[in-house]
Amino acid sequence: MHSLKAIPKVISYILKPIKEFPATFLCLAFALFLPELIEYPFSEWFSYFCNRIVNHVLLCFAISYLISCFVYIVSKRFKRVGLFIVAIFHIIIFSIVIGDIFLYKFFNTHINSYILQLLDETNPQESSEFIETYVLNNSTIYILLGLIGFALFEFIIYLIGRSIRNSFKDNDSKQLYNWSYKTLKGILLLLIFSSIGYLVMNAPAFSFNWQKNMDRTWGWKTIAEGKVVSSFVFKTNQAFLQFFEERQSFKQSSKAQDNIIATIEGEPIPNIIIVIGESYNRHHSNLYGYNHNTNPRLSHLKNLYVFDDVITSVNGTSQAFKDFLSFASVDDTVKWYNTPLFPSVFKKVGYNVIFYSNQFVQELNKDAYDASCGFFNHPEVEPKIFNHKNNQKFPYDGLLIDDYKKNRTKIESDSLNLILFHLYGQHVNPIKRFPESQAVFNSSSYERPELSDAQRQEVANYDNATLYNDSVLAEIIKMYEKKDAVILCFADHGDEANDYRIHLGRSRNLKSIGAPCLHCQMDIPFMIYLTDDCIANHPDLEKRISRSLHLPFMTDDLPHLLLDIANIHSPWFQPSRSLINEQFNYDRKRMVNDYGFAAPTDYDSLCNSYGEWKIGFNNQ
Repeated sequence: MHSLKAIPKVISYILKPIKEFPATFLCLAFALFLPELIEYPFSEWFSYFCNRIVNHVLLCFAISYLISCFVYIVSKRFKRVGLFIVAIFHIIIFSIVIGDIFLYKFFNTHINSYILQLLDETNPQESSEFIETYVLNNSTIYILLGLIGFALFEFIIYLIGRSIRNSFKDNDSKQLYNWSYKTLKGILLLLIFSSIGYLVMNAPAFSFNWQKNMDRTWGWKTIAEGKVVSSFVFKTNQAFLQFFEERQSFKQSSKAQDNIIATIEGEPIPNIIIVIGESYNRHHSNLYGYNHNTNPRLSHLKNLYVFDDVITSVNGTSQAFKDFLSFASVDDTVKWYNTPLFPSVFKKVGYNVIFYSNQFVQELNKDAYDASCGFFNHPEVEPKIFNHKNNQKFPYDGLLIDDYKKNRTKIESDSLNLILFHLYGQHVNPIKRFPESQAVFNSSSYERPELSDAQRQEVANYDNATLYNDSVLAEIIKMYEKKDAVILCFADHGDEANDYRIHLGRSRNLKSIGAPCLHCQMDIPFMIYLTDDCIANHPDLEKRISRSLHLPFMTDDLPHLLLDIANIHSPWFQPSRSLINEQFNYDRKRMVNDYGFAAPTDYDSLCNSYGEWKIGFNNQ
């Protein structure tokens, strides 16, 4: 009986923070959900709110309730401090929310680690120019007016909360008040228990490690199903965690580029050109048996050596770059930021290192796919790995190469050059990666009855982007065909284009999806072109490359291959990891990751057990 009598007191205590701070509870919850609403027309807000109440809305209410509890506990002991805490929470949350709305309004992106990095590195002059360009205009004023209106709305709720009790004088009104209050208490209790329960169930998604957060699943697998990971609260938390973790890793990477020991032993290769493609599934290349001629120019090159068993270590650009730039292989315990990056090793021995990218340039208007590779622009890392770097992107990769030609004589050395081209390739939306005038394939080019006309057109878009990429690669090779040069071409990862299921792009949880998914997203083209002068001057190199065409390789060991090609000796070099070295370990277990950082997958074991695979539905 005594326990039953205590229930009303417990309920009263649970509701006390909301009763004392109703405005804080309601308005902060709505503010946390607002960045998600702005992506939809006002007429769809109610529908979106109802659809997300099971996850995102409950998450916002849970956080708002915990803030209200904290404020109530502090204010109970220190009244003035409590009001100060309320103000601090408002400033922090409203700053983040308004900042996110601003980014979405002007740059079609939300808060991410790259944006935070830009803010961290911005100097006063850049800040002044940014404010003149974006802040002092009508759209920003409307956002600020909306913020003021929101603050007034919160103040009104605060006044209503304080005066509502005094508005009931007579007994009939008090009865109505008591009935309304009990009903409201029931609704609030249900809301509090539901939201706190939901937060507890998804607590593993909010650890202090942003990579682990992407892998955590608990309860009803809400994280795996994308409910929590798509919320503004989760993504903002991840952005700040990633920013702080990567800021430390960038500083460690900067230190790792110092005091490098390396020497050239033997005849150097004067020009080494590395072309990094994007989202290139090699099964869409006729060089690898595809039934559409997507590589007509490369197919006619006599000195092109095509490797047929090369995979990437991960199907995400950021981690792929860290893997193949550093000497930290996936099966090592060494982290990427604790090793030199191979451009700094080449720079150490006298190579002029040039990086020309059509994605990673230092500008604000970048999408979410660019954000995670900001270490190329880090002021402590960039000067240690590159001598020259472009600062402009282009709609098509061919225009990037045209720009390079204009600047070539100014930035290339007469002796040793390491040149890295990073293309847009077939990245994200293939239809935007090639000029419309150069489209060759269309939906009628494919005899695939399992696909609709629109789905066949999506395949055509990918193949047209691949065909355009062929012309870009051929143009790069043409620039150096009269020189002593090695040109190495590969992609950071693959992509799907309705190959064995209706799906475009990449996926997480590759192991559970199976071998066809691995083939599409991890199998990449890997080619080496040797000029006639290179073959004449370095005949042994051509022999070593020729006998290695069918060996299994993964791009996280790329630095060892490059040092072997260039005859560079360094303590970091391991002959067993160089594809063309006689000590190469072809029995290495190739463990791959997906961009969600799930547990590594044994690529060869899974794919070998599946058997032969080719594009098409139910083709085993």
